[in-house]
Amino acid sequence: LKYGVGIGVREEVAPKEHYKAFDLLIEKNLFMYHFQPIVNAKTGDIFAYEALMRPQGETLKTPLDVIRVARQQAKMYQIEKLTWHKSMQAYINQIESGNISPDAKLFLNSFSSQILTDEDFNDYEQRYVQYLPNIVMEVLESDELDEGFARRKSEYVRGWGGIIALDDFGTGYNGDYSLILLSPDLVKIDMNMVRGVDTDENKQKLILNLISYAKRQNIKILAEGVQTHGEMEKLIEFGVDYMQGNYFALPMFTPAQISEATKQELIEVNRRING
Repeated sequence: LKYGVGIGVREEVAPKEHYKAFDLLIEKNLFMYHFQPIVNAKTGDIFAYEALMRPQGETLKTPLDVIRVARQQAKMYQIEKLTWHKSMQAYINQIESGNISPDAKLFLNSFSSQILTDEDFNDYEQRYVQYLPNIVMEVLESDELDEGFARRKSEYVRGWGGIIALDDFGTGYNGDYSLILLSPDLVKIDMNMVRGVDTDENKQKLILNLISYAKRQNIKILAEGVQTHGEMEKLIEFGVDYMQGNYFALPMFTPAQISEATKQELIEVNRRING
């Protein structure tokens, strides 16, 4: 489950017990992170892992629950800061346990409406300097876009040697404007666009238009939410660079590897389509 509640979507006011549950989550640090691999669409090799929050409370059980309460309590900054730190710490723990290659990049979510203070960014640099070039900052396209924050965060991440990804493209409220403003290195096609793309001609046209634009701008394309062989094959035909989804591996606390059979399947599809 991704972060985010769309702008303009009316939210029910959370009951007071949810506020207490939120404060307890923060106080007790009741968060785990699961990791889902992102694969090279030509080879099946793991390019990166996305860190996905899993709250461990009894009341607030999903990231969406946590974000809803954080917004209503004006505590989104706490979630932004927590996400940057906890996802990186979990990633480092998995590297040190031998479950993630130190060459694999880390996709972490960042809210367009939030930014760490310069003091917090400097502290972050000192703590994680070795891993900063591995960061792929996912800017949530469904979240309200603050131009100043977006530019400053991008400057920090690119200064570290990391890259910028525009997340959930195709379902947000900023659309093509985000592409122009952020000049991302990578765009993630939302899973709702990917679902059934092998049979839906309208989705095919939209994705082909995006890929055509991205290629001209030297932007990489990642299709998320891939669930079937047909979707995978159509996306390879279209020329996406990376893929993510349950067809390859589920998000797990101990990160999954990609089977040799799946890698061979990708290679064979590429050989048949691209020669």
